[in-house]
Amino acid sequence: EPKASSTSALSLEVWPADWEEHKSWPEHRVELVSSTLEGVGRPMRWNACHRRVHIRPQPFAQGAMRYAFPAVDTSNLAKMVVKVYKHEGEWWRSVVALENDARVHAYAHFFAAEFSKRVPDRAIEFVRAFRMKIMDGTETCDYLKCSMVEPFIPGKYEKYTNNLSYLAPDAEWAEAFSHFTWHFTKGQLMVVDIQGAKSTILTDPQIHSRKPDDDRFGHGNLGTQGMDAFFLQHKCNDICDSLQLQPSPMQRPNSD
Repeated sequence: EPKASSTSALSLEVWPADWEEHKSWPEHRVELVSSTLEGVGRPMRWNACHRRVHIRPQPFAQGAMRYAFPAVDTSNLAKMVVKVYKHEGEWWRSVVALENDARVHAYAHFFAAEFSKRVPDRAIEFVRAFRMKIMDGTETCDYLKCSMVEPFIPGKYEKYTNNLSYLAPDAEWAEAFSHFTWHFTKGQLMVVDIQGAKSTILTDPQIHSRKPDDDRFGHGNLGTQGMDAFFLQHKCNDICDSLQLQPSPMQRPNSD
């Protein structure tokens, strides 16, 4: 897997999306591949379907790693977001890289459902993410041919944690969720980089794995370094206590 610094970056102008103009955007026949996880240790299920989608070739938003392009499904007019890595190079558009992203979302979706069963008054959900491949022969920007797509989340977008030590104020539920995933997997995995809208609909997580050289979760997997960085800042809160989460040896005492 290449490091981000080893690739040249796309440089695209970003401007707001006018969703009412979607019929003027190029229309493509695409393959969408979904990923589902029904339990830790169980195999992933991959399912493909085909859609016709309008995709604007200019992004409307960007993050540290990816551009976001507006898209609309012609069958139901659902608003979607196509996400493309800023880094050029075949690996960033490869099936392996995109399956890693889909796998991270599937694991996070599963853990969020388990967390919400136990804390129903603080229920959360990760959006479903799909690997997308443009199948038709229409003229298409190379960077859009293979990408990730997910439902558009309306509302103010907020970042609650990252994949190291950043913890936003008043985001105790996000900290508790990351701690829960570590506890639930007996210290083997941790979902981090919690972000989304309305603090209930989330996207773009990362996963740390304790297993050395675990290549299932992509570039955001910082392993035990990432887990330890989280716990050095995390102090258990009421949600952690109600779930009886096992503390990490790296945590500060709550009396501090």
